[in-house]
Amino acid sequence: MKINYIKKTLSNGVKLYLFLDKNMKQYYVDYIVNYGSSGKWYDFYLDNKYYHVLPGCAHFLEHLLGEHSKYGNYYEKLVSKKYFSNATTAPNITHYYFRGIDDILKSIEEIINVIDDPIFSKEDVEETRYAIAEETKRGLNNKYDVGFYIGQKNLFKTIDLIDDTLCSIGNEKTTYGITYDMLKACYDAFYYDENKILLIGGNFDEKEITDYVESIYAKLKPHKNRYKEYKYRDLDKTKNKYEIYNMSTSNDLITVAFKLKNSDYTKKEMVAYNAFIIGNLWSNSSDFVERLKKENILIDNIGSDKLFVYNDFYTISIQALVTDTKIFEKELIKEFKTRDFKERDFDLWKRVIISSQAYYEDNKYKRLANFAYFYDYDDDFQNIEFFKTLTYDKFMEFYKKLDFDNYVVSIIKDNN
Repeated sequence: MKINYIKKTLSNGVKLYLFLDKNMKQYYVDYIVNYGSSGKWYDFYLDNKYYHVLPGCAHFLEHLLGEHSKYGNYYEKLVSKKYFSNATTAPNITHYYFRGIDDILKSIEEIINVIDDPIFSKEDVEETRYAIAEETKRGLNNKYDVGFYIGQKNLFKTIDLIDDTLCSIGNEKTTYGITYDMLKACYDAFYYDENKILLIGGNFDEKEITDYVESIYAKLKPHKNRYKEYKYRDLDKTKNKYEIYNMSTSNDLITVAFKLKNSDYTKKEMVAYNAFIIGNLWSNSSDFVERLKKENILIDNIGSDKLFVYNDFYTISIQALVTDTKIFEKELIKEFKTRDFKERDFDLWKRVIISSQAYYEDNKYKRLANFAYFYDYDDDFQNIEFFKTLTYDKFMEFYKKLDFDNYVVSIIKDNN
């Protein structure tokens, strides 16, 4: 199976990904900025001047750019065209996207203008902040999010990936503390051309659509890179090993968050090998999970989450409802360190992954819709050949290098 897509860099530095398919009924467009809610962007240099901003600026900009554009509320305009559209702020990206049929070329020009030619004012900032403040209140009502965020906050000694608000978009107080100048500095620092990706999928001619996009950017003022990264120290060290948080819950929710450092493998390899580790150990059918449930230690294995912080650091969070947090922690760490992974299990996992990739790559719209989230570690639509290169021996080399002593624990206990 061969997917017809092209990667190129435009004259202004924007990366263009074209997914060309004459059989696509709809068009898909996604404009991605490598800037998100992670605290690694709270500190930065712009024109060699140091800035420290409050949490939630990336999410605030997502609302501000779309709701106060030269076209008015751009999201409402897309709905009026009967498009499916949205914008999302994730830890590592912010992206603006739509899927539709009619007037696509005009819509591509408009979405580029919305992001690259902003007109938001101080009055627009004040008008936007109330709705965002209300949105932040919902974050602290979800114990699974709170447990995950506590782990992320404590994994690194000097960097606040998640600050004390325990919400990726801040809280009501921080939202009202964000200023126009902060947002303008964040826009100027992170929305530069080389930091953007434009994905276009549909029945296009490669040269015609490339020339068309180039003509749009030619009419806009270029966004030069004026940003310099702030270097955090002591990233190998953790902040707090344990933290207990009280909120309403019927059973203790424990989150065990691991910080893994391994520069010998690509991000793509790390994601694949860790997916096998988690799937083999943490699925409902694993002998480890079945034993803990039988012994009434584990009530429910909620799931896991992962995040790249910097190129060398990869975090994994395991969440579970348990009857005894100390016993569960001890059993989990022991299992991670001593798990006996069988070659037949790895080969079976690989066959399942390859067959699922065949379906996934054929499901065009699903693949395109998830591209932004995968881009941080994988910008290749052709994954089947990659998975074929993975071997049990390579996996075991990877597994033996992992340090499962580098972890933190958060426990959500009932208020009473």
